[in-house]
Amino acid sequence: MHIFNPKDFQKLLSPERHSIINPVTTLTQIGLKEGDTFLDFGCGPGFFTVPASNIVKSSGKIFALDIFDEMLQELAKSELKAPTEFVKLFDSTIPLVDEVANIVFMAFVLHEVIDKEKVLSELYRVTMPKGKIAVIEWNEIHAGKGPDLGERVSSKEAIKVLENAGFKDIIYKEINPYHYLVVGSK
Repeated sequence: MHIFNPKDFQKLLSPERHSIINPVTTLTQIGLKEGDTFLDFGCGPGFFTVPASNIVKSSGKIFALDIFDEMLQELAKSELKAPTEFVKLFDSTIPLVDEVANIVFMAFVLHEVIDKEKVLSELYRVTMPKGKIAVIEWNEIHAGKGPDLGERVSSKEAIKVLENAGFKDIIYKEINPYHYLVVGSK
């Protein structure tokens, strides 16, 4: 399995990426609003985290989680409008108390997760009652970018993993030709 190289973090913030997927539009479509508590699992350098901070503002809170110190350090240099807690991940356990976020988010990370069931169970645990999880992944098409086809997670598999973790009322949506979104509720 291929894990994204943190030294290539600039690719995650590129204008090309912004032209393919608009983070503000995506976050508002999943219902993120001022005052929310947003948990970004695999936040990277902040492609979604920084816009989320601008949306939730100082009345909200951000939990930025990543396995790479470099990603968290780069994100910490950003101008964040919401109180932000940076959390280093070491394994599939999330070092946070139960029910801390009403919007849990994972973009382009599920295909890199070895123990998907464990991680999604942990994400369910940290989701507040009536909260949501949103997962963005790569469609199973050859696009010249993204993970190899064999590493991609089908939307059916993503939905199954969310359901097995306890999420319900799962909605599937095509974002663009390359990416899909699944949203579930606790």
